Amino acid sequence: MAARIPVHALEHPSWLVPEAAVWQLMENVARDDGFEDIGLAAGAAGRLSDIGRLGERIESAYTLHDALQTFIESIGGHSSLCAYWLEFRRDDVLFCRTGTEGLKSGSWPAEQYVISLMIQIVRLAAGSHWCPREVYLHSARTSGVERFDALSLADIRTSASCTAIAISLDHLGSRMRSQAAPSTEDSGRMPITVDFVQSLRAAVRSYLPEGYPGILLAAEIAGTSVRTLQRQLLEAHTSYSRLVDHVRHEAALETLAQSNARVIDVAYDLGYADPASFTRAFRRWAGVSPSAFRARHGFGGM
Repeated sequence: MAARIPVHALEHPSWLVPEAAVWQLMENVARDDGFEDIGLAAGAAGRLSDIGRLGERIESAYTLHDALQTFIESIGGHSSLCAYWLEFRRDDVLFCRTGTEGLKSGSWPAEQYVISLMIQIVRLAAGSHWCPREVYLHSARTSGVERFDALSLADIRTSASCTAIAISLDHLGSRMRSQAAPSTEDSGRMPITVDFVQSLRAAVRSYLPEGYPGILLAAEIAGTSVRTLQRQLLEAHTSYSRLVDHVRHEAALETLAQSNARVIDVAYDLGYADPASFTRAFRRWAGVSPSAFRARHGFGGM
């Protein structure tokens, strides 16, 4: 109550509460109880789904770049004190957040929590043991950081203009773990919705060279109505447009890596009306153009 945060908010993680009050409370606990890494601990203890619909959207993103863009574009509805963005460098990208100048109290636990949250998002694609090689802190403090395993190998730079972690460009196009193909060992235990989605994905891939396969065609392929198709995809936590987008992404990576096909031909093979639309989509998936992706990974073609 002293922090002026509604008690019932503890039972409803998705409720919005005054952000400054939360950080002030954490600052008080850190000071009174000697809990110097309270922000890092809070971020590591939770799940992205704990922050409501935004967390669910991040977890259901297809690639890491897709997840980061979703977070950047949507965070304004959850926090009025910050902004996030990506800064591309030669071999990596900085996932950045504005500093905490607007906070009168609690800026250090807030920055700790932000770092932990950033790392948690990247680990959904890069693996649970991924650690950033470089970390930039707006604060001049580092108290508590040494006890956080995820930062044990990082080059930590303080008094930076913003909070940021460095992510290898190779990770941007990585699929989120929630989108990984199911293991054949588990095929006998998979929910019917997973079998349905995988079969539909395979069928959609076959129709792409003829243009974008509309949902009416997809329903016909599945032998069901559009409404039933949409319901089944919703049960599988996706939509038809996202399914087609994911199929195109996988097919693009495979074609660029395994053939010398020109980018323009890849675009038409994936059902795009023009190469520019394909390039825009590929940048959204992987953070780089198809040509840059090929050059970076040593593949041939123009």
